[in-house]
Amino acid sequence: MLVAAGLHLLTLPLKAAAWRAVLAASLTPAAGPSMRKVLPPVMVGAILNLALAGRVGEAARVLLLHGRLGRDGHRAGLSMVVGSAITESMVSTAAWVGLVLIAGIVVPLPTSTWVVVGAVAAVWSLVVLAALRGWGAPPSDAPAHGPLARGLSWGRGVWGNVAVGHRALGHRATVAPLLAATVGSWLAQLASVYAALRAFDLAGGWAA
Repeated sequence: MLVAAGLHLLTLPLKAAAWRAVLAASLTPAAGPSMRKVLPPVMVGAILNLALAGRVGEAARVLLLHGRLGRDGHRAGLSMVVGSAITESMVSTAAWVGLVLIAGIVVPLPTSTWVVVGAVAAVWSLVVLAALRGWGAPPSDAPAHGPLARGLSWGRGVWGNVAVGHRALGHRATVAPLLAATVGSWLAQLASVYAALRAFDLAGGWAA
């Protein structure tokens, strides 16, 4: 169980490294956040996701990092931090789909698994295409009036930052550490699950 716990904890700095890669592409190079700034919000978010329902930890890590960047003088709007978190999550989803496809070549998977993977891949492709084509991006810098208009304007700002993060994936300096950290995080998580199964002496390994 110690091995399983250690592998699970390893996913946190790897997730922080992946998020940092996206943030560094969204900010100016000189303003790229350090791991010391990104890791604590990721850890707090993971704890809240375990303790509370609704994935509130995702909102908590965004708000915490936004506050830390602001106190350090980084010019990072909340919409930019939210957009970077969405981009990081989408890359993580793509890595999960890829790992499942590889696993499907090695071991037989049920039809329901392929249906889920296909649906996730289709939605992911649509979102990426929309982001790269700029669908729904802010049309202008005109001020918004009223709560609804301001909310829609902020949402378009988030979407615009998601598009910026997606375009940054075309640069090797961004995509290399992002993919390495993301795939490493999933592999560590899978190894953690396997170690837990072995610790409880469940016969059949992954079949259990």
